[in-house]
Amino acid sequence: MVSTKEAIPVSRTQAPETLRREQNSFVLFVDQNKDLFDRYSSLTYELRDEEEGWRNSPTADQIVNDYMDLIISIVPNKPNDKQLRKLSRDIRKHVLGILFSSPSEKDNYTGDLIRNKLFLTRKVNNQRVPATIALYDRMDEFNRDFLEAKAPVAAEVQGSKAELFSKFNNFMLSEPNSIFAFRDFLLEKKYASNREVIKPFLTGFTQSEDRLVKDDKGGILNETVKKWVAEISEKGTPDHLDEFVASIKSPNVVEWLKFAARGEDTANSLKARSDVSAWPSELRKAFKVFVASKYHSTPGDIRKELDQFRKPLTGKGFTQQYDFLGEEKETVTVKAVIEKKPDNQKGTLERAEKEKYPIGSLLRRVDSFNSIKPLEKDELKIFLERAASDLTSNPRMIGDLNRIIATLRENPYGFGTKRLNAMFVGVGSRSLPLRSIDPRKRAGLSLDDSESYKVRVVYVIHRSGEGSVIGIEGIYNHDDYDRKFGS
Repeated sequence: MVSTKEAIPVSRTQAPETLRREQNSFVLFVDQNKDLFDRYSSLTYELRDEEEGWRNSPTADQIVNDYMDLIISIVPNKPNDKQLRKLSRDIRKHVLGILFSSPSEKDNYTGDLIRNKLFLTRKVNNQRVPATIALYDRMDEFNRDFLEAKAPVAAEVQGSKAELFSKFNNFMLSEPNSIFAFRDFLLEKKYASNREVIKPFLTGFTQSEDRLVKDDKGGILNETVKKWVAEISEKGTPDHLDEFVASIKSPNVVEWLKFAARGEDTANSLKARSDVSAWPSELRKAFKVFVASKYHSTPGDIRKELDQFRKPLTGKGFTQQYDFLGEEKETVTVKAVIEKKPDNQKGTLERAEKEKYPIGSLLRRVDSFNSIKPLEKDELKIFLERAASDLTSNPRMIGDLNRIIATLRENPYGFGTKRLNAMFVGVGSRSLPLRSIDPRKRAGLSLDDSESYKVRVVYVIHRSGEGSVIGIEGIYNHDDYDRKFGS
């Protein structure tokens, strides 16, 4: 086993931009709960990257192609180009539906249903049965691993979201002007950078509100309006009374208010009589109309500004099926062959290299924060050579380690990777989950030595404003890995 030990000072990544301290009460609320907002943002991005990593996994593409081969063997008719394009899209949608469906979605349609349909319609002959069963078993395994990989992150996201949304709900119901502060935060240009800082919260809140409104459950905005309209209509606040007096257009009402004030400022006179139930009926009615109009218009303004954070609500994701075996459909099937031009242009290669995750070593420090030291090409070469010599004397190991790191740089998520259960390491002031890669499950990864498939690379993914970097915690043989992290 080899793990990082030396500690070399490196510059720490700056923390996300701190929200400016303004008089706006929502801005102050965010400042007071900065750690909670930061945690929710970090977990949200981690879950997004986890899911995208699996969806972009070469294993998923491989299963799609294998499924296309199966369909070709069943219905060998040759399609035209238009049919081919549609077929390719439909096959991909169908297979991804199986690979990435939730448990509830799998209850509605599973790989077993399609598998049985293939058998019952005698579209699969006896020679193809083992291969068909193996393909669907691979789909099921992929789906199980995907759900297991995202489950701990998703649970943490939900826990963090519940805590944050509870505090936000309390904020909105704690003070009559909170909803207006939230509206101004969304409307005013000076808060543009502030909005970007808490974008995951605004996106999550928008989605949550849309679902609640759709299900006729009100939502935080509607509950806020309901509470304050009821309370303020009975007992006006100084701010609302000032605005109300300024809004009165009826000359008769104005004259009566001046008469009742007896030389005192009209607004101050009403403030001294804030019990609305004691007011004359005409004045009481006018005030209630004013309050209702002021509050009821605000959720619409907020929702309009939240459009930029609104995503389509697709409850079932990739669950739409296509009936490949339907007798009524004139469907022909064939594997799509995509021609790729040789990637020999220098600019294209440079861009591809930049898109890969950079590699660094996790440096543990006793007297300060842990950090990640980025490794240049030559430094990475020396690092892996040292790791290979610690693992085995077999000279083929160094080449295999380079291949494992290469596939890790392409995608540190997806099939063959996992988040180690309840294991974290501090980097800077942040706590990052440890992850590992299992070379056996990595699609397209061919290693020279069978022992290399037992190697486990443990790493973290550190995100900053400058992008993400993989920090290697250690490279272990299977026994050392199990002793340190569990099987």
